[in-house]
Amino acid sequence: MSDAPTVARRLTELGRPCPSAGWIAGTCATSKTMTALSHSASARREFFPDPDALVCSSGLPSAQGVREADGIRVTGRWDNVSGCESAQWANLAVTVDDAYQVAAVHLADLTVERSRHMAGMRGTGSQRLVADGLLLPVHRVAQGGPPAPPVQLFLGLCVLAPVVGAAQGALDVVQDMFESDRKPFKPNHTHLSDSPGERENLTEVEHAQLRTSLAVRPRTAGARWTPARPARLQRLP
Repeated sequence: MSDAPTVARRLTELGRPCPSAGWIAGTCATSKTMTALSHSASARREFFPDPDALVCSSGLPSAQGVREADGIRVTGRWDNVSGCESAQWANLAVTVDDAYQVAAVHLADLTVERSRHMAGMRGTGSQRLVADGLLLPVHRVAQGGPPAPPVQLFLGLCVLAPVVGAAQGALDVVQDMFESDRKPFKPNHTHLSDSPGERENLTEVEHAQLRTSLAVRPRTAGARWTPARPARLQRLP
């Protein structure tokens, strides 16, 4: 099991070339963490036989569970569940007896409705999951609730780190553009790097990205952090 600094670093590295992959990996980490903390040993044995299996989750209790003799019958839907198109399991919030519960559900027992078509976000697989009268064994439904503060901090890192990586990747693209022969919009200069205004904009973006990286770094003390490529304005003409 990796520690928080390693997870944050790896998620940043994943998010840099592909924000969607980093985001899915981050939500998978949060989902597995909450499943391990919430469910019984018998449910965890079913949930975690394959350590490489992807897991998705939703904390929105938008489904109802009704107790029956053979288990709990669940009906409802969960919107924008990141990674659900690739996951094998889901940890989903359900209201049972007016109480907040979480259910460990095999994706094969759910329907995936492709309900989200936002440009640039389809790679996250954030679609709708639907349960229609799904009967779950009692041991796969457990009491839900907010995690302890240290766990909340870890979950926050899992969400923030891919976004930091995505920002670094975007900055990589802009820096490559500055080193290319691309001309600025206004014809006063031959290259982007010749424009004082564009150079100032790039510097501001680099500083903002650095501040974001440093905001994460103290929370992962002892880890080696790789920020975006160093500013190369000094080497530009």
